[in-house]
Amino acid sequence: MDEASLKALKSGYVKQKADEALKKGNYREAWTKYTECLELSVGREGRDKLLSNRSMAYCKARRFEEALRDAEDCTGIAPRWEKGWWRMAQALFGLKRYDEAIDAYKECLEINAENKEADKSMWDAVLHLTTEQVAEGIVRMMERSQEEGKMKIPTVEDVTFPEKVEGMFRHIKFMSKDMDDRKLYFRKYRDWKKAGGWKAATGYTERGAMYAGAKCYLQAREDGMSAVKLLQKEKDESSQQARCVDEELAYAYSVVGEGYAAEAEHPDRDLKEATKAYTMAVDLSPTCERYKSRLQEYGRPLTDAQITELLREVYNLSSVDLPPSFLEEHGSRKGASTRKFCVRISVVFTASSPAHVTAKMRTGMLSQLTEALQVSRTDVIFDGMKVLPRKGLRVNFTINVHGDIVLGNGVKQQMEHDAYSCLGGSAMFDGTGVGVDQDDVQVELVDITPLVESKNDAESDGDVTEEGESNERSIVVPSRPKLELEMPYKLYKLVTSDGRPVERKEKRAFQMSRVYYNSSEKPEEVWAEICDGSCRWRQSSSEVKLIVLNVPLNLSPKDLHVEFKTRYLRVTHKHTGDVYLEGQLERSVVPQECFWTYLGGDGEDGLMIFLRKMNLELLQKYWEHSKSWWPRLFSHHSPIEWDDYEKDYSDLPEVVAIHHRKTEAIQDAERKQEQLESKKVESRKERNELRKRTRQERLNVLRTGLFKSWVQLERENPKIDPLASSRPSDVDKFGH
Repeated sequence: MDEASLKALKSGYVKQKADEALKKGNYREAWTKYTECLELSVGREGRDKLLSNRSMAYCKARRFEEALRDAEDCTGIAPRWEKGWWRMAQALFGLKRYDEAIDAYKECLEINAENKEADKSMWDAVLHLTTEQVAEGIVRMMERSQEEGKMKIPTVEDVTFPEKVEGMFRHIKFMSKDMDDRKLYFRKYRDWKKAGGWKAATGYTERGAMYAGAKCYLQAREDGMSAVKLLQKEKDESSQQARCVDEELAYAYSVVGEGYAAEAEHPDRDLKEATKAYTMAVDLSPTCERYKSRLQEYGRPLTDAQITELLREVYNLSSVDLPPSFLEEHGSRKGASTRKFCVRISVVFTASSPAHVTAKMRTGMLSQLTEALQVSRTDVIFDGMKVLPRKGLRVNFTINVHGDIVLGNGVKQQMEHDAYSCLGGSAMFDGTGVGVDQDDVQVELVDITPLVESKNDAESDGDVTEEGESNERSIVVPSRPKLELEMPYKLYKLVTSDGRPVERKEKRAFQMSRVYYNSSEKPEEVWAEICDGSCRWRQSSSEVKLIVLNVPLNLSPKDLHVEFKTRYLRVTHKHTGDVYLEGQLERSVVPQECFWTYLGGDGEDGLMIFLRKMNLELLQKYWEHSKSWWPRLFSHHSPIEWDDYEKDYSDLPEVVAIHHRKTEAIQDAERKQEQLESKKVESRKERNELRKRTRQERLNVLRTGLFKSWVQLERENPKIDPLASSRPSDVDKFGH
């Protein structure tokens, strides 16, 4: 037997022992045996499986760095092997590098789309991200789409990367709160990651929303309109998915609306255009309360004349302004001989103002026309309204019949014969106060071929394409927004002890913060990391914990010198004199009770200092426990916001704690007494109410000779509310 055969035989035996050790939970023995197998193996055959198994052993022993190295080597040897990517994802998850773990799980799903465990674990990794991390991931997807040419680079306004992340973060928080769905964008992010990106229209919509959050309102309008053009084109080309596209289109219009609404002090604020955009959004998604609310909010300041003009601009098909969808789907090419026709219908409604013809009624009439006239829904267009002083309201429709003049004549005859039934009849108008005057119905068959050609010629340059490129090749440098975004956490950030970001707290009025007097109830500790990278720190009522970040790894504790003074702290290298941390403390400490530990690692395994607070301010006013709280660590640091994290009062000084326990006991006794008195009052009220009801029933027997329960008597003689008649007047969809 040659040497190679002996090695293979020995390797097989050692691998069997390693597998047994792994099953028994002897992970150290397992990875030691797998290492021996790898040393015995010849060539690349079978090496990927050994690396995968050793990675699993390391992972089980929570040695995630070694597990990741083996997983990377494994995927390098076998890039199309699912298990290698799974091992990498598990190691990254253990290292709390969740975004990278998501990418590794995605590789698993690309190899095997039926891997439900990978799909579930991917969602678990997404849920471990903070909202700010999701926002950052989405911004990076936008930049990748720009680099790949799927989206145009911004040309009007732009901001720095941190400002983009902050803008996206604000949009996510707003949408999650508005739709009462905290995980809305977490699901979107997972879906975009699984799909390997998004379509250009989605990218433009989300980028517009991000820029609106970052106060780049002009760029938000630009991106919103780019999304509208692409989605309108998609809708015209795919009638089967029209409803789904309508929702996306409504969202894109809402982004345009927010771009125009901007802020009250923005010089380019245009509420009329914002109202116009939200009018389109409401028409496309009539059940969305957010769009309706925004429409009323932005439409309320407009005058009736502005509303009338707005409606004419939104719905009116004039001879010089056909809707883009009409032109893109039905416009003919230059020089084409095919004729294009449309039927223009004018109906007089007996209604006094446009508010009577609601969005729901318009949508219903368009559907009824589609069904009655046997035409496509995309060919039926609401074409505006006009108030007639003595007649009512003239409402216009346009029905495109393409080149089918026979269909056009049929539509014309039907509307001239019975427009009321075609528009929905009694089922549509009964109880609304709206009627149709058949004698005033005007129908016209119009040849629009020259109009379509001229419009197409005018718009043939500079259109947004699916790849995000423009036919115009001009280099434009975007400007800064006209209003600056106020960035939070410029001088510090909130993290865990190992530096991972934590979920940002919801800010409330009066900077309220939760207080803990029991250490067992405390949530995960939140640390403030100074943005110069010098340290991260947190505090309780009696102690400050401090991690020094600039100390080199694997330094000997004997080489460190930590100097404690009442209002001063200094950390240096004994021999080289390098200063790792130095500063004047915000408040006094007790130097004799301060100490430090160093384990040669990072985070809590690095240089960790414990400062005992002197708490002179608290001892002077022992009933105000907030006096123990330091606003900053060193006097040259910026203050930490009071409500950035919870207050830990679980280790109050003993003198203060005794007084607190006495106060709590007195307050508990008072609360119990109040509850007892409250129960007595409630019991007295119930007895009085019972006597009142019994007396009411007896009086009725004396008066009528019949017995009726007090419930029947209340129903027959309801109490009249004198304020019931003074109800506020109804408002239309524009808030008027």
